[in-house]
Amino acid sequence: MFESLCDTVLGIVERWIPKKKYSKEIEYRDGLTEFIRNELKRRQQDILFSTPKKHRVKKEAGRAHADIEIDVNKLYRRLAQTLL
Repeated sequence: MFESLCDTVLGIVERWIPKKKYSKEIEYRDGLTEFIRNELKRRQQDILFSTPKKHRVKKEAGRAHADIEIDVNKLYRRLAQTLL
C-alpha cells in the first residue's frame, strides 16, 4: 500500500509510452519528464487521508549527472542526516 518514491517512479517509467518516435534523446527526456510530473501530481490528488506531497521534477541542468531529477534536495538532506 505504501511504496517508496523510487518504487513509484519506477512504476511510472515502466508505464510510459512515447507519444511519437523522436529524432533526439532530449525529446524523449522531455516527454518522460512531463509524464513523471503529471503522474506524480495525479497520484497525489488520489490521496484521501493524508497531506499530499509535492515533488520537484526537473530536467538536466548544467553539469548534472542525471537526465531527470526528482526531489534531489530532499534526498541529499536525508542522506546527510543519515550519515551524520
